[in-house]
Amino acid sequence: MGLYQGGRRPFGYERDGVTIRKDEAKVVREIAKRYIKGDSLYSIAVDLNERGVKPTGSPEWRVTTLRSLIGSPRLAGLRVHRGEIVGSAEWKPILTLEQHGAIVERLRDVRRTRRGRPETALLSNILRCGLCACGMVSGTRRLASGNTGKRYACFKAPGHAGCGRMAIEATRTDAYVTELVLAALDESDVPKPVDTSRSRDAELADIAEREQTLAHMYASGDLTQGEWTEARRTLRARKSALGTHREVQKPPAILWGRKSVRKAWPDLSQAERREVVSFVIESIEVLPASSSRWDASRLTDPIWRI
Repeated sequence: MGLYQGGRRPFGYERDGVTIRKDEAKVVREIAKRYIKGDSLYSIAVDLNERGVKPTGSPEWRVTTLRSLIGSPRLAGLRVHRGEIVGSAEWKPILTLEQHGAIVERLRDVRRTRRGRPETALLSNILRCGLCACGMVSGTRRLASGNTGKRYACFKAPGHAGCGRMAIEATRTDAYVTELVLAALDESDVPKPVDTSRSRDAELADIAEREQTLAHMYASGDLTQGEWTEARRTLRARKSALGTHREVQKPPAILWGRKSVRKAWPDLSQAERREVVSFVIESIEVLPASSSRWDASRLTDPIWRI
């Protein structure tokens, strides 16, 4: 008969298990929309916890909590008995059957591929260490106040081949690069082509190898800082010159038909923002810090894709 049989109050519904709780239903729809678009459960859980949104029966959101919630057929108004869907429920659905199907399919894909957590930080591996040219990834550090601060760092650890000597604060770096991207798109109605030729790939690989060689020579004392700076400037000029010979690359779907990405930016998921940034910018080099303050001059001009 599809009746509610009691138990702990389900998130999104009142204690009777049937009446929709509007504020929580809004959160459920947001979670579903973001997950279907490509956001990871981990990034969604972190965001909800930072906003102070509480799940039922738990002090904070976890990946397992979110997976159990959005994968539940009850949100689509379906009744489950002994693990099988047996029909429609007496309560109104929060999600559509199409949304439920898309969520279930993605949950199956994640389990099947057994991939690790997708990138959630905006600029992970887009920022490059100015000392060793390795990609910088998101992390946290303990501040003097006792709080934790987000940063991008070049890690030297299993799975990370970096030098471990470069880091930059994340929040202001994200805001700075975001403005660069939006300004570039403001000036371009149609994304320009990008080269994908083998010759360009080979040239870029050669430059990357030379950059790493320079970094090792500088670290070992075989080059002075002035010699290292001059040689690196020459390599960057070669890399920038490659941008003048380009072939067509399909822009991300989020750019199709949009007159202003700037206006749409606040409503984009983190996955969509990363897709746009990756389409516009190939990489940005981070230079060593001269003080403890955040300094935009540490970020070199981007290697543009458009």
